[in-house]
Order: sequence, then structure tokens, then C-alpha cells
Amino acid sequence: MSLASLRPYIALWGLRGAWTLSVALWALALLPWFVAPAPQAAAAAARAAVPQGAMGEREVAAQSASAGAGGAEIEPAAVLPERVARDDAVCVLSAAGEVPSTPPRPDRLARLAAPGLQQAFEALRRRAEVPSQAAAWWLRVLLARHGSAAGCTAGTACDAPVAAELPTLSVAIDALAQLAQVNDDAWVQQIAQRACAGAASAACASLGARRWGMLQPDNAAAWLELTAADAQAADEALFRAAMAGRFDAQRGRLAAQVLLATPAQGPPLQRYAAWRRAGELERDSDAATASAALRACSDGARRDANRAQLCDAAARWLASLRATATDAAAAGALDCAGVEQQWREARERAQQAADDRAASAGPAHP
Repeated sequence: MSLASLRPYIALWGLRGAWTLSVALWALALLPWFVAPAPQAAAAAARAAVPQGAMGEREVAAQSASAGAGGAEIEPAAVLPERVARDDAVCVLSAAGEVPSTPPRPDRLARLAAPGLQQAFEALRRRAEVPSQAAAWWLRVLLARHGSAAGCTAGTACDAPVAAELPTLSVAIDALAQLAQVNDDAWVQQIAQRACAGAASAACASLGARRWGMLQPDNAAAWLELTAADAQAADEALFRAAMAGRFDAQRGRLAAQVLLATPAQGPPLQRYAAWRRAGELERDSDAATASAALRACSDGARRDANRAQLCDAAARWLASLRATATDAAAAGALDCAGVEQQWREARERAQQAADDRAASAGPAHP
């Protein structure tokens, strides 16, 4: 048998060998797909290693993004506890004055508001200015009445420590009413009237519900608030509101006082949490007052022709009242650097507003 006659058989077996080798190489290349766990399974295993409630927001977002990407690398579960502990820490300034970029968790933020508000209360109560003292007592009233409202997660009594150490609610109401009796600041009158609503207090009985309106007769917000405080005066209050030329519900005065009373050297996250919580308490109070005032122009009340006419005349101010009760502050970034920047910018605005009020008010009255 010659070599020439064997050549076709050699070529055939060579092709078969090459085909077999290529199949083997493909099988080796695909082997990791069958041995390694799927990305979704790896993400689930990582989440199971650390409870969801204890994980920082960055870990949850990173794992979700990895599962969606399909082939992204998953952080080993052994690394997660260390990162969780780091993300749950309070933002503190470094020796160089820099703020770390750790994102605070919302429940941590809510719990940190309590010591910050305690500190703000003590600082405001010691100040000589009547509006600052009034802000301290108003803060105490709001913590008692709305202490479990926005900002606290389920099962977290984030205002309990501060409420236990503050004076009683009745003491705060009396103190605020007494300040309003000797001072003509419109905001002091407003918050004193709100604090006195439904309170059995001799100081409140002598305060009355018209002092804010008499101090600012051109402010529709003052007259609409009278409809909430005294249903018998609703017709008069709606008429005066319709004749008013402006609407100023004085939103933000308490949060501004808390900002200015909190020392800048404290932990950034604690300062930020107290400021945001004070704003939430103000919005809770605004919503309650607005709901009471708007009942004067409910469908049932408007069946009276005279009341319907008064409500139509005051319609634009009633719309402003609804907006004041429902608007909310922007959540903003929650990384530590963003927290510090937001707090400092808000403090600068609060200081500027306080300077403007002092300049327009002229000499202070005792």
C-alpha cells in the first residue's frame, strides 16, 4: 500500500481530530458557567449574610445594580459587616476638617435628632431675646404633641429621650403664653395661640386669639388662623382675610432658631438631624391648623349663602393656606459632605433673615 493511497484517510482522521479538539476546548471554556453560582444567587447569598435592615443604603443599591448587570462582581459577604458598621457611624470632622462621604441611614438620622433638639432647647431658653425663648417653649410643645410624627421609623421612639428630660407640656404652654403677653412679635403671638389651643391655662385665657391679627391686619394668614381658633369668629375672619393684601404663614421660624442655636462645632449629622426634625414639627403644626381653618369653607359650611360669598372672596388666600399645609422640604443628598453643606447654607439663610427682620423692626420693645 503506497503513501499516496493512504493520504485521503490521513486527511479525514486529521479533520476528525481537529473537530474533537475544538469541541473539548469549548467545553472547558463553558465549564465555569455551570460551576459558578449565578449573579442573582450570589447577591441573594450576600443579602442573607447581613440583615436588610442593618445594611447601608450603598450596599443595597450596589447589590441591586450588580444583579441587574448580570456579570458584575459581587462583594464578598465577609466584607459587608465592616462596611455596615462604617455606614452607621455618625459623621464627624477629621483632623483636616474634612467630612467623610459616608451616607447616613434614615433611622440613624431620626434617632440623632433627639440630642440635637435637647441642645437647641437649652441654648434657646437661656437667650435674652423673647423670640428665642419662645422658640424653646414652642419646640417643647411640638415635641409633646407631634413627637411620633414624621422622621421616626416604625418601632423607634426617636423623641422619647428628649421629651423625658424637658419640662412638662403645661409648663411650656404657660411660659409661652406669658412671653406673648409682654411681647409684640407676630410670630410669638402665632405660636402662643397655637400652643394655647385646647389648653386649660389661665395665661392662655388672658391671651386671646386675635393678637396676631391685630398686629398684622394686612396678613391673611393671621385671620385664617383665627377661623381655626374661634369658630364663632369665622365670618369676621374670612372677611378680614379677603380684605388683606398678603399671606405670610411665617413658615421656617422655628427651624431657623434651631439652626442658629446649634453650635457649628458639634457633629454634622446631629446638627443636620435637629434642623430637619424642627422643620417637620413645624409642618405638622401647619397641617393641623390648616385643616381646622379650612373647615370654615367646607362643602357643608358653604351651604350658607353668606359663608359661601365670604369663602369665594377669600379663595386665593385659602389656596395659599392649603399649599402651606402640604408643601414639604426637599430631601436633598444624604451623604455626609452634602449634610454639612446643606446645614451651613441653611444657617446662612437663617442668619440673613434674622438680620433683615431686626433691621425692619427697628428698636426692640420690651
